[in-house]
Amino acid sequence: MKYKEFISKLYIKGAGRQKVELTRDLFLSAVNDTSVITDNRISNESYKGYNRGNSISAIATDVIGDLNKKGIRNFLKDYSNSYPEKKAEYVQIICKRFKDDIPDITAENICEKIADFFIDAVIRPVAKETKQEDATPPHHLNSAQAQVSEPATAVDDSTEQDDNSLHYSNHTENFYDNHTDNYNENTTNINETSLSSVTNNITLINDNRSNTITINISENNANELAELKSLIKYLYSSFLNLDDEGCALCIGSGFRTSEEQNEQEQNFQAHKDAFINESKNLRRYYLTFPELVEIFEKLLSLSQTLTFKYEFKNNEHNEVIFVAEPKIEEYKEYIKKVSGALFK
Repeated sequence: MKYKEFISKLYIKGAGRQKVELTRDLFLSAVNDTSVITDNRISNESYKGYNRGNSISAIATDVIGDLNKKGIRNFLKDYSNSYPEKKAEYVQIICKRFKDDIPDITAENICEKIADFFIDAVIRPVAKETKQEDATPPHHLNSAQAQVSEPATAVDDSTEQDDNSLHYSNHTENFYDNHTDNYNENTTNINETSLSSVTNNITLINDNRSNTITINISENNANELAELKSLIKYLYSSFLNLDDEGCALCIGSGFRTSEEQNEQEQNFQAHKDAFINESKNLRRYYLTFPELVEIFEKLLSLSQTLTFKYEFKNNEHNEVIFVAEPKIEEYKEYIKKVSGALFK
């Protein structure tokens, strides 16, 4: 099945995510290390292109190379739980859409069946085909073939428009590229702990190198480690989504009616509340991984105080710049350190 058809069947308008967000979060959930996806796709334009039918060969290959089937299932579960009062309705809609492709799909097995279908019928065939093409010696193109290229992705069609106005879409894409992916690795805001990883251990080394704490990954806590990885991946993805939504709320407020702005803010608050509640699940792992308690407490504290607000300010040259709250970078530092240790 083509990805465009798959995502159209999975997407339900009003279920908590725009289609571009659903695509991005789905692919992020499909890998153990989210940088496999984000390092090569720094804005939403790539994901919008997949929704319109652009080739997914590159991202499919990346996913198969670092596949996390459980992560996909957990994401689909979270997606179906976005609005508990409408969960039964949404699940039935999705089951009906996929019935011809997955005859034994039910409300009880929907997450497992769609995750398997996504991997086996959507992603894997494309990755396999790409691998075979890479192994084929190149041949010369004639002039007609040389003019054929992928469809452009610069202009989105009406079904893929975000709720925010196109008047500022280019600005937000450029802004996201800068503020989401480029940050100073050597910042001094956090100097208590740095993390690294070895084969079966997670090692925390403080900055003065006077003390090293090693967590041994035994059979007893291997399952909890897998669950923790899934939770960290979800929190990181949710944090990035909230960061984008907070930026869009500020930039797009002048282009919306008060009713539209109010609806956007309510959706944002619902996503933020879910993020805070999921962050509390970090405490489940305090006994199993006591060495991580301090950094988890900081992540939990920040999750409850982040506003994701941006504002316009004048710099020293009297130029207008867009400024995020400092805690955004602070949270990003902590979550990246944890991710780097768990997924390395």
